[in-house]
Amino acid sequence: MNLKNSRLMSLATSILVIGSSFVGLGATAANAASSPINVTFESNDTSGYSFVDYDGNVTSTTTSQPAGAGFTSGTAMKMDNDGAPWSGTTFLTIDSTSSLLSAANKTASINIYAPDALDRCVDLKLEGTAVAEKTLHITGAGWQTLTFDYSSVFDPSANYVKASLMPNIANVGCGDWATWPKGLTTWYVDNISFPGATKADVVVPRTTPSVLVNFESNDTSGYSITNFGNVDAVLDTGAPDGGSLGSTTALRIKDQGDCWSGTTFLRRGAKESLVSSANPVVKANIYAPVSGQVIKLKLENAANGNAFKEVDVTSVAGWKTYSFDFTGFDANVDYNVASIFMNFTCGGGAKGSLGWGIDDIAFNGAVGAGLGAVTPPTPFNGNATVRL
Repeated sequence: MNLKNSRLMSLATSILVIGSSFVGLGATAANAASSPINVTFESNDTSGYSFVDYDGNVTSTTTSQPAGAGFTSGTAMKMDNDGAPWSGTTFLTIDSTSSLLSAANKTASINIYAPDALDRCVDLKLEGTAVAEKTLHITGAGWQTLTFDYSSVFDPSANYVKASLMPNIANVGCGDWATWPKGLTTWYVDNISFPGATKADVVVPRTTPSVLVNFESNDTSGYSITNFGNVDAVLDTGAPDGGSLGSTTALRIKDQGDCWSGTTFLRRGAKESLVSSANPVVKANIYAPVSGQVIKLKLENAANGNAFKEVDVTSVAGWKTYSFDFTGFDANVDYNVASIFMNFTCGGGAKGSLGWGIDDIAFNGAVGAGLGAVTPPTPFNGNATVRL
């Protein structure tokens, strides 16, 4: 096959590869996060490199690369280059939402060992939704660093996802194939860097799971008790009569200490919210020893304590199912921490050192147990002797 036909076939292949690359490409380099890629060929290399040789090139890794310029140890890429003037290897393909170049940095660099000082050229070709290709002259034998600047051919809307290296390309101003037979040459390459590489931001969707905190052995909420302000709150199996049906354990809270004393009882994941637009109301079964006191439920973001919302209700003596309506919450906040304040007195009043109880706290549509009836005292119908 003559050179002209070979070039036409290579061009056609590139067009097919580029066309297929459009499938599944979404995010562009413009809306991606910086994620530089370094191909070192060492055991801790995370680039995902692999070799796909073409047109006469044979690529492998080696620990016997020539010494010089600090490249005396570790592993390098070895390229036995022969065949067509554009023979080489595709050594890196990244996911379609990433890019090897970005507007912030349009360069790539390699450390390369040239076998001689002839006027040879190295071509580094990047492909994806567009093609960026640069060819540099080798002017001396041995190790040297080449920096490829793609500024003049960079497309800011493109994702460059594939990198190919042609270490002895001919007929592009770097040697005449007709007068300079290519022949077998051996090259070594190390530390290929794409400092401007980008990776699409991973957007973790917010979830609003139904969560029920009932403090029983089958509770899957992940509750934990953290008291603050000198409050006293512990799990108790002796809750007052009339609490949640079927309940064996509730949280007993003694309203003492600072006016703002309370208990954080639930912490969820970073991208979870305990309220949602469909379910802004939190329900809880609460035992109040007296009426007319403030019960405060506070929801906040674990990473940002300044992002919170509080809702107050007024106590009624005995057990009652209370509704805390968080309508108007900030939809941009993940409310993943919950705290309760019994007899919140910072607005006035005093702590009573009385025992309160809370059970079956239901978030995002979860359904807690109903309340039981208070068992009336048994009347005494017998005879009694009264001594004065």
